[in-house]
Amino acid sequence: GNSVLKGYDWSRANAASGGVGMLWSVFPGRDKKTKQRVSLFVLQKKDIPRTIRTDQFWEQVVKKDASIMTRLRHPHVLDVKRAPNDERGVLVVVTEPVVCSLANLLGDLRGISGYGLPKDGEDIKYPPHLENIQLTPLDLKNGLRQLVECLDFMHREGKMVHGHVAPCNIWLTPSGHWKLGGFAFASKTQNPLQSIPCNINFGPFEKKAQSQEYIRGIPDFNFAAPEMVIKKRFDSRADIFSLGQVAYHLHTLVSKEAHVKPPKRV
Repeated sequence: GNSVLKGYDWSRANAASGGVGMLWSVFPGRDKKTKQRVSLFVLQKKDIPRTIRTDQFWEQVVKKDASIMTRLRHPHVLDVKRAPNDERGVLVVVTEPVVCSLANLLGDLRGISGYGLPKDGEDIKYPPHLENIQLTPLDLKNGLRQLVECLDFMHREGKMVHGHVAPCNIWLTPSGHWKLGGFAFASKTQNPLQSIPCNINFGPFEKKAQSQEYIRGIPDFNFAAPEMVIKKRFDSRADIFSLGQVAYHLHTLVSKEAHVKPPKRV
């Protein structure tokens, strides 16, 4: 366990999930002293697929994700209320309240106990607390606008490229705002348009059986910019490409069971 959790009333009910590989489990909680509502992001090292469960992945991906988010302040960046705490292989981050990740609403429920990723042809089975959430075309418009403003701030003021703009790193608050998290692959740059090295191993992977575990430890191929994979270099335009992929996915590729209602015309 982690001693930070003792300071909060929390339950495993109404959980959400997200982050790289959908590895973070997220639980609603309340600070015992201030009575403030929060979300508890919890990642246990033992839950990471064995192929990528290394000290390097834990320090340079998992803990980096949380530490950068703590330092970067913007209305559309997920607000960290308490610095990351790592005890006995359990990392806990306390943030503002979130309901779920965008990936959850699109049907990826890995990381939520009892749920997972639907197989081809299967209907999406949502947890009860997510069943009635529906994103309208206006929600999509406002959410994407908030992400544009966030990335503009990151690139211009933060001198940083995110590197993994994808539904798993987009969080929805109870008020309907979209917040960007997931800074595991973010890189500093003095010039947002200057190409910098991409040190992420996108494969190919030798053993097919292990490839499904490996890809849970890297940015989602569906949203990663081609130059990151092919040229091993990228700049801020890679984030814009990824955001465009998110928008395209939301407007055209959502399944009929997903809790997203795209506009009739794109």
